Amino acid sequence: MALKSDLVEKRNELNAVNAKVAKIRTETKSDNGELDLMKASELSGKDATERLDDFRKMLARQEDLGKQVDSLVKAITSLESEPEPQEPARKMIHGDEQREVKSIGQRFVESKAYKGWQEGKVDLRDVKMEFGDVNLKTLITTGAGWAPPTIRTGEVVGYAVEPVRFFGLMPKGATGAAAITYMEETTRDEQAAAATEGTGQYAESTFALTERSVTVQNIGHLARVTTQQVEDVPQMQDFIDNELRAGLLEVLDQYAITGTGVSPIPLGILAKTGLLTQAGAGDEFADAVYKAMTQVIVTGKANPSFVLCHPNDWQALRLLRTTDGMYIWGNPAERGPETLWGLPVVKSTRITEGTALTGDLAGFGKYFERRGVLVEMTDSHDTNFAYGILAIRATVRGCFRWSRAAAFCQVTDI
Repeated sequence: MALKSDLVEKRNELNAVNAKVAKIRTETKSDNGELDLMKASELSGKDATERLDDFRKMLARQEDLGKQVDSLVKAITSLESEPEPQEPARKMIHGDEQREVKSIGQRFVESKAYKGWQEGKVDLRDVKMEFGDVNLKTLITTGAGWAPPTIRTGEVVGYAVEPVRFFGLMPKGATGAAAITYMEETTRDEQAAAATEGTGQYAESTFALTERSVTVQNIGHLARVTTQQVEDVPQMQDFIDNELRAGLLEVLDQYAITGTGVSPIPLGILAKTGLLTQAGAGDEFADAVYKAMTQVIVTGKANPSFVLCHPNDWQALRLLRTTDGMYIWGNPAERGPETLWGLPVVKSTRITEGTALTGDLAGFGKYFERRGVLVEMTDSHDTNFAYGILAIRATVRGCFRWSRAAAFCQVTDI
């Protein structure tokens, strides 16, 4: 496959640039943490300004190569992966006809069950609807009440919540089982070698496989709303689309990073047994991450594809300056790179400040969904019926599979 040869070539180019940048940082680092670029043997220029310009071009090349590698990996993964079963709700084109893909809220308020309840023909305890998976477009808005607009615009200012970032990068698949079971090669004593014709005995290799299993967990939450609010259809639709579903995505993003794996909590990558670690004490943030990437390549035999860190840790790197006071990562008037050693940087407060993570997410991390979003509504609990209160619940069933712990490395003591 030509794409694979292109990927090897681009990775080799990226590794060469990474090695040069690492050498520059080693040669130019001073006691106060700033860089004296006049000491860099890999840079050209008669003064610090010209050398900084040369260094920035090298960083830009590093970022561009990283993007090319990411694009090639995605293309190869897309070609090699098995097609996943598609639900009717996800298909937009049928022959020469195009069908509108409706949101969960739209399908809820247009459903026969909901209309039947409005007309008094359906008992609320029988209202139960199942929709497609959780991986649809998210709108993050929050409100304390849904009064019909009078002179107000009807706009609701959302509550400040952490955006979903890490979970959005994860490969996703479907499963029809209550657990993801797979085989892991736990012993590989490979002894292949040349043998003399007729007299040489072939060396014996030893291989062993171990069955692994990850249990699908149930994740959800509910909210209570008055019947008057339900009757206000546009606001009810927004409530279902935004708040209940957004909450599921937020907790999945958190669990993907820090989930303990103790039932019913899914297993996050930081709790995976056998994770590689790199102590950052005594090293700059970028240097520690590079060493962690090297561990993933050397020990994990994998290709790191991301860097996850706290925004405050990224800030320290972004503000790094030379001894002349010039910013390494670009002028403050510029946006600057969002990559480190050619890898995309995921900034999230869901990872502890002072730590970071890198690894091969595309190859050895995946989210499996047993069932998509299920929305249920009832007024039968306690005194809800007497007070005109409805309980609306949204749940999803899924789990995370981390198939090779050594393909990930956590950086500590940054």
